[in-house]
Amino acid sequence: MNRTRRTFLQLFFAAIARAASLSVDALRDPAAPAAARSYRADVVISLLGVHLYSKQAAGSAHASLSETTRDGRRKIALSFSGGSHPERVHGVNYAGSSEEIAIECAGDLIQAVSFGFVTASPNDESFEHARRRIADGSAHEAFVAVEELHESSRVRIRKAAIAAPIDSVRSKFCEACPSEQTLAVPGVPAMFLHTVLRAVRSPDPATTAAYVHNGRRYRLDTTRAANSITGKIHDFETGRRSEFRLWLEDGSDLPIRIEFSPRSYLHITLEAL
Repeated sequence: MNRTRRTFLQLFFAAIARAASLSVDALRDPAAPAAARSYRADVVISLLGVHLYSKQAAGSAHASLSETTRDGRRKIALSFSGGSHPERVHGVNYAGSSEEIAIECAGDLIQAVSFGFVTASPNDESFEHARRRIADGSAHEAFVAVEELHESSRVRIRKAAIAAPIDSVRSKFCEACPSEQTLAVPGVPAMFLHTVLRAVRSPDPATTAAYVHNGRRYRLDTTRAANSITGKIHDFETGRRSEFRLWLEDGSDLPIRIEFSPRSYLHITLEAL
């Protein structure tokens, strides 16, 4: 493992280790065996079909999955984190992390909790706005952090903006006096990573499932090929659609390759190491 990727992962693990009063901490089982996979992030920037920039190893990512069963209940813990290496991409500093714990009984979801954060930037930021923000030096360590508790008929959401180093986001979340809201929903709504995992494990050639993420309703439609899954995300609030693709290998639920485009001009490929 090279120094850049090792330093990046150490920061994320430090962020996770700094305990706060979070629902996800109360349900985590540190002793549960986990499957894990690290990735190299390659990026391509293009505008109107014109290739502008590409970089291998522009960032890193890490995914993990653990499961335990006790008293007829299965606890599934999922995490995904990733970010850029600023020294390799002209100072661009972007990072995000998501942890989920889902509890199932007889195959049905009965409770779920999550905590995640991402570098603060407008969801619809254009290429030109991003370029100006970086050129002006206004890309700094400011994060939007969200905690969710999914229970029968409701989702409790707590959200806060935090200007702090990445390894302090978790510990400062409660200090930031997060705003709170409750979303009324039917049943116990799924979370994103758990929804993707169910699609990966499904033998069906196509799946459709609704979920709630960051207090918003989405639908994930997937189609399966021989060794890959294509996912299409529908945002019910904005009507926007996005797509990703996962490549899988036998015997593992964690992809060996992931492709997605968080912006219309930005394409990211994660290759397993």
